[in-house]
Amino acid sequence: MTATETVRTPEQLLGDARRIARDLVGGEAATERARTPSRTAVEALREAGLFSLTLPRVLGGSETDPATVLSVVEEISWADPSVGWTLMIGQASGFLGWGSAELGRRVVAERPDPLIACALAPMGEGTILPATEAEGEDGPVYRLDGRWAINSGCRHADWFIAAFAKKEPGVDSPQWGEDVVRFAVLPASEVKVLDTWHVLGLRGSGSDDVEIRGVEVPHSMTFSPFFEPGEHEGPLYRLSYFAFLMMMMGGFSVGLARRAVEEFRALPEADLADTAAQVEFWRLDNERLAARCLLHEAAARVWDEVTTAGSARPETRARFAGAVQHSQRVAERVVDGAYRLAGAAALRDEHPLQRLWRDVHAAGAHLAFGLVTERRMARVCYLGDHSMQYMI
Repeated sequence: MTATETVRTPEQLLGDARRIARDLVGGEAATERARTPSRTAVEALREAGLFSLTLPRVLGGSETDPATVLSVVEEISWADPSVGWTLMIGQASGFLGWGSAELGRRVVAERPDPLIACALAPMGEGTILPATEAEGEDGPVYRLDGRWAINSGCRHADWFIAAFAKKEPGVDSPQWGEDVVRFAVLPASEVKVLDTWHVLGLRGSGSDDVEIRGVEVPHSMTFSPFFEPGEHEGPLYRLSYFAFLMMMMGGFSVGLARRAVEEFRALPEADLADTAAQVEFWRLDNERLAARCLLHEAAARVWDEVTTAGSARPETRARFAGAVQHSQRVAERVVDGAYRLAGAAALRDEHPLQRLWRDVHAAGAHLAFGLVTERRMARVCYLGDHSMQYMI
């Protein structure tokens, strides 16, 4: 979609997501074998504008609300978790809301509705070039070097976002501080994809490592969602960095858990005859439904504060992050229960519950779901610790 076309409504976006999801069901094994989503799936998502849910409207995106992002990612993750994970990470296009207008225009001029792979941990360094070497007139130029792990969707990406630590020339390592980390936006042609994604779960997400060596990036093609406000005016770009990330991720787990419930119900009737098993899974299913309600309620609270007051309070953001983390933990319990109660049938590679079990636990390894992150959110709510605002 270009900036001159009509913005898709939430109803249209969700309707398209459901249509594409129906087409994806049954193709999960092929996605795993390819270790990346198919070109057909990627282009269907792109054509429907689903990689641009959070992209600013002036750049041709929908710039939609968090509830729609959660619901769309849920639908695709229900159909094929690897494709859903790739779509979720693809919402990194919304980080262009923190970049300059020039940066955004350059990205979408190359390809409308861009697929952007990202590595948000600062695994590389950006050496600040001496003035005699730097030709940029809008700030310094950074020479990027490093290797970034787990770049979902990278084999189809048009652009990459790579977090890096600024480093003075002649210094062995960056001096860490508030203004050290920036995010560089690079065309795919300047990034080398390494064939490293040989894993247990989310096999089809194409989350390979990438390498960047000696690429010079002008300051105008960088941004910092940690310490700089969004350049675009919409309320999405008044979210903190971490709240935006949680919005991207929240729909994945509930979609996967929903699929596990459906696969459990599809088991042969004889396998479901055990009353104790029925009651056990009934409780898990209710826990899943409650987690989804909590997720959307917490997202609505964040959105209400952002749209009315211009920002969301740390406690509100922490509760939203907690709801996302809770939905992941519940999804793990639901999938574990379905897998165990299914018996020997689920041991086979081709069984959906085995794939869901591998995928949900692979997702649980993400830092956003980790104990360190949960501790940080608990400190916000119980101790009033508002340090590291960008990570709340």
